[in-house]
Amino acid sequence: MTADTPFDVAALAAFLPGYDLAETPSPDGLPFRQIVATGLLECRPLLIFLGHADVPTITGVRVREPGRIPNAWMIGSRMDETLIKPEDCFTAQDVPGREGHVFAREAGQLTAPVYWFDTGLANTGGVLPDPDTLKASTLYEISWVAWKQG
Repeated sequence: MTADTPFDVAALAAFLPGYDLAETPSPDGLPFRQIVATGLLECRPLLIFLGHADVPTITGVRVREPGRIPNAWMIGSRMDETLIKPEDCFTAQDVPGREGHVFAREAGQLTAPVYWFDTGLANTGGVLPDPDTLKASTLYEISWVAWKQG
């Protein structure tokens, strides 16, 4: 899949045999769109493909399935089981539904994956939690933005 992959259930299904795909309302409202992929034994979204009403291709992907991305940190890992350092994290207080979460991305790399961790807190208040809380935070999503080349 690339930034040229159509935002279309049938097009994405070709990449994901054994998954159920459905376009569902985006929590961000219109004009944003999303297609969720669930596995045969999992009803929760394992993959979420993002789209926009003005763009015919996918605009991003959220991976919540353990083992889906080779050579990446496993979904469900604690931060201290990865090489991500607490000082490389940022709060997500301004992201609706993620107020108690933190994320990490390689500095200055807009196309690099974003690693999302659940701290277990309801809200960080815009301040990184103490190091022990961060180290115990759970990786629940790896996401990327689909940037068109050229």
